[in-house]
Amino acid sequence: VVFKYNEARLEETRMKVAGEDCDPSERYLEIMIEGCVHHHVKSSYIDWLNAHPKNPRTPEAQWKSYAEAPEGVTMTIEELSTHNGKHGNRLCYAFNGKVCEAPKGCPPHPAQTLSGGNPDAAFFCAKMLYDPKYGDPATPADIGDKHRRCMED
Repeated sequence: VVFKYNEARLEETRMKVAGEDCDPSERYLEIMIEGCVHHHVKSSYIDWLNAHPKNPRTPEAQWKSYAEAPEGVTMTIEELSTHNGKHGNRLCYAFNGKVCEAPKGCPPHPAQTLSGGNPDAAFFCAKMLYDPKYGDPATPADIGDKHRRCMED
C-alpha cells in the first residue's frame, strides 16, 4: 500500500510550529541543554533553560503512524527505486518499512539518495533530526522501535 501525502496533517504540523507566541519544543530545549552541558555553560543558564516554558513531547499513546499494508501487498526495493520522481514517475520512499508517496512535482528528498544505501529513510531522518531522548544512531540497526515510531508521528 502506498500512503499518500496528507495535507491536513501537514497543516496541523505547521500550526504547531508557526504560532506567534509558540514556546520551543521540549526536544529543542533538550538539545540546547545538552549543548550547554557539553560546553560547560554556567549552570544558572542551564537552570533557566530547564525552567523555560515548552511545548511538551506528544505522549506515546497519541503518536500517529501510517497504517500497515494489507497482508500480501508488498513493493520490492527494485520497484521502489523506479518511483524516483524522474521522467514523470511517481515519487515514493520507504519509512519504517512503509511506502509513502510524495505529491506530484515534489523534488526528491535527500533521504532518498543519501540514506547510505538503506532503502528506508528512517535512518537518514534520525541522523538529520537528532533527538537527545534517543541518541544519534550509527547504523540503521541502532534505531529502536520507539524512536522509529516517534519519527513517524
